[in-house]
Amino acid sequence: MRRSFLRPLVLLTGLTFFLPHANAQVNGSGQKPYLGWSSFSQQTLDGNFLTQSNMISQSDALKASGLQEHGFVYINLDSGWQGSFDQNGRPIPNTTTFPDIKALVDHIHANGQKAGIYWIPGIEQPAVDGNYPILGTQYHTQDIVVTPLAKGNAFAGNPPNPYHDKIDFTKPGAQEYIDSVVALFSSWGFDFIKLDAVTPGSYSNDLSIDNRADVEAWSKAIAKTGRPIWLTVSWQLSQDYASVWQQWSNARRIDDDVECEGRCATLTNWPRIVLREYDDVSWQHETSTTLGWNDMDTLDVGDGALDGLSDDEKQTAITIWAMANSPMYLGGDLTKLDDFAKSAFTNDELIAVDQSGRPAVQVTGGSQPVWMSKQADGSIYVALYNLNGLPSRVTVRWSDLGFRSATAVRDVWNRINLGASPTAFTTTVLGHGSRLLKVTPFGTASAPVGQVYHHNRPWSRLTPAEGHTVRYSLRTCWPGLRGGVRDAQRYHLCLAVFCLLRGR
Repeated sequence: MRRSFLRPLVLLTGLTFFLPHANAQVNGSGQKPYLGWSSFSQQTLDGNFLTQSNMISQSDALKASGLQEHGFVYINLDSGWQGSFDQNGRPIPNTTTFPDIKALVDHIHANGQKAGIYWIPGIEQPAVDGNYPILGTQYHTQDIVVTPLAKGNAFAGNPPNPYHDKIDFTKPGAQEYIDSVVALFSSWGFDFIKLDAVTPGSYSNDLSIDNRADVEAWSKAIAKTGRPIWLTVSWQLSQDYASVWQQWSNARRIDDDVECEGRCATLTNWPRIVLREYDDVSWQHETSTTLGWNDMDTLDVGDGALDGLSDDEKQTAITIWAMANSPMYLGGDLTKLDDFAKSAFTNDELIAVDQSGRPAVQVTGGSQPVWMSKQADGSIYVALYNLNGLPSRVTVRWSDLGFRSATAVRDVWNRINLGASPTAFTTTVLGHGSRLLKVTPFGTASAPVGQVYHHNRPWSRLTPAEGHTVRYSLRTCWPGLRGGVRDAQRYHLCLAVFCLLRGR
């Protein structure tokens, strides 16, 4: 669902850590967040980027970068590879840009990597119009669609010509059609599928389209291949149906695209990064090694100034992703990977935070939030952020984290020991900066009783009218702001709500 940019000041106490679910993740994948690269960010700058030749170059660049030895192995193709449909109504590549997609995947595998592909729920109109026989059945593609035609995903137009048509999974042949598509992807050798424009989510947050059955069908089809194929569902999925995404996929995109997509001159920018920290608050207990991962989208941190971020902002972005145990996949052009990214993603101590399988929880909110992640060996990762634009003094009291003192504190980014810290850790954090610590705790302490705050008053003390106004304002104003200020009234509403919540 659309999550607001603004979050209330949160002080979490009790510091619960998610208990593992009894069952493992689906599809034989996802026991750790994946590491790799996706084509989409670079596609937003170069509409001709997605070609077999360029994907081979990216695969070779990843192998030569030094990152692969530290776990970065996925090369994922995003939207734009498909050209037509085969004799069974299944999507096949544009042979001009991808003359031999299996050869591409074989090259990626030969480099010691995994290959990913992109598709969407439903079935496209040309496949329906062709009324193709569904492989291994007596049914045809026109037998499995909802009639009259209805929207099949968030990209669909309005009936009677949605183009992306909805599949009726109560009809015979529907599951078999998805089985055949996934079997085709598997025959090419793909190890990863991104299913995009999934609803509820993707700016369609009710059940008017409803792709829950599609996600289940894709997951079941993957299981039938007998291969461990990762399934990510995208984008900005509704948290109301988290249990569905957890049951049938390995990760779900919890937010809008991180890329500017033409709304700025760079790949991304700071507002699109900091949004992830705010939105992760509501999703922080929905993720684990058994429930799958909260995917925060691409990390555009390896293309120098083209990323649209300072080095401090890049460090903060990576820290947010790592503490959330989000999949970490680079965007941009790997043939131009900068020294900042090479240094960051060959830091095994940093990567270990992301791969720990213990996503962080927020301890305090506001403009200097603190997050913590308790590890199996008793150590604790602690992240301190300064979301303001100017340097700020930030203090974390160990008692707020549930222990009395720290016998050792290590700076994860700089890989240096900072020594013992008796009662608290205080540091000056640069604007939009962060610190990431590994702490060895000693003793126990009761964290203070806290509350959730909205504009300096507990939520429970808001009148019903006030609560409705705040919820409605935040829910409606942010899309206009982050999609470019297309609506002046929404923009000014956002500013008003922001000032209200900041108590100004």
